[in-house]
Amino acid sequence: MGVRSLDVYLRERRLTSSAPLSALANTRLGIDVNYYVRTLLSDPDQREPLIASTGGLPLSLANRIESDLRQLDKHNIKPVFVFPGLPLAQRPPPKGQSPQADRENAVKNEAWAYYEDGQVDRAVIALTQVRNGMWVDTQDVVRLLLRAFKHRFVEYVMAPYLPGAQLAYLLKHPKGYIHAIWSDSEALLWPVDRVIASIDWSGSFTYYDKPRILADMNFSYDQFLDLGLLAGCSLSRSFPLIAESFSMRAAMDYLRAGKSGLGVCQGWAVQLKGTGYLESFMRARLAIKFSLVLTTDGNCLPLPLVIPPPGQNVTPADVPSDLDEIFSPRLPDELYFLLCRGMVSAQLVGYLASGIIDERQPLADSPEYRRFIKDIITEGATSPRCTTLALLINPLHPQWAQRRISAHYYFDPPYAPHQGATVPTNDPLTQSLVEKCSTWMVPHHVLGDELRRQSVSSFLTR
Repeated sequence: MGVRSLDVYLRERRLTSSAPLSALANTRLGIDVNYYVRTLLSDPDQREPLIASTGGLPLSLANRIESDLRQLDKHNIKPVFVFPGLPLAQRPPPKGQSPQADRENAVKNEAWAYYEDGQVDRAVIALTQVRNGMWVDTQDVVRLLLRAFKHRFVEYVMAPYLPGAQLAYLLKHPKGYIHAIWSDSEALLWPVDRVIASIDWSGSFTYYDKPRILADMNFSYDQFLDLGLLAGCSLSRSFPLIAESFSMRAAMDYLRAGKSGLGVCQGWAVQLKGTGYLESFMRARLAIKFSLVLTTDGNCLPLPLVIPPPGQNVTPADVPSDLDEIFSPRLPDELYFLLCRGMVSAQLVGYLASGIIDERQPLADSPEYRRFIKDIITEGATSPRCTTLALLINPLHPQWAQRRISAHYYFDPPYAPHQGATVPTNDPLTQSLVEKCSTWMVPHHVLGDELRRQSVSSFLTR
């Protein structure tokens, strides 16, 4: 989503720069998949808001991706796509409907009424009032993207957690795995100096120059990080005292008065009492400062340990000991690697890492669907989610078998238990299914025959 209003502020201050697209020739461009997909799906000329009413995936998305890949080839730019990984540690979602969900449902119902009445144009207008007309999440199109990348032999990597951190690692690595980053303004919160904001395939691109921005604002690197968190981004909500009538200048004034983000939170502690903002601010700050990245050696480590900040010597003793409360309990490096290559679903591992399955409201709702998603898909001893989680847990340390995974549904009443319903991964019937799989074996020649039949060099196992 980028830092709130930072793009507008930079344009007003004429702090965006441009360069010919030829400057990127013969380079490797790291692309934030979240930002790239949002750009495609929210483009007024390309977006398909009726997806909210009809379901499915955007019909034009695959063609648009193919077109962009051809443009990158034409300009001799090698793309490296970075997908988001596991969710950060989170609390169970609040019970009952949220105001945002209520508004989205009202908009969808209104659009359905227009659509059934033959007023398609009015249905489209109604659906663009929310989410900027983008009704598809990145995780919904992961398989489509991976299929396109596999077909064209495009490089990609799944970040362990935050894509911005993995992009910063690839950029700052001594071997220079990428030479530039295409992402939103939030990428500036990591230790990178320049971020490409948009590309015009006719021959130019615009980018943000972080040193120039800092000089204009008269902020240090750490103060700029605090500004991004106070303004609001995907990791932190806006500072409550300016959230309603927000402006970037107001956030900057608070930061200048408090000297730092922590100083702002402490200076206005009375007004912030009961909001929980200080804790969420510090968690977001640590999530960026000590982001976990997957190294070329196959280890998952905090970014400062592998790419130290200039002039600093960061040791393991400098890393907070409670990072598992910000990210997740540590998983085996082998699992991070399988995740990185897209061989294991980030959504599935996220259920295990966070201990939460958050079931969102679908396009349509009915009592039958609620029973289906609860009893058949999630909580049944032979349900797909329960069985898949049990299969994932089986080869891990026995401690993971004791981890409670709770399901939270959009239809839970406000008085429902806060901890949610337990997914019975240790049920005897579930474990019997896991044991049956222990004897599975696919001979090598069978894989070879199937690869030749499909005329491919590798399988997409997601």
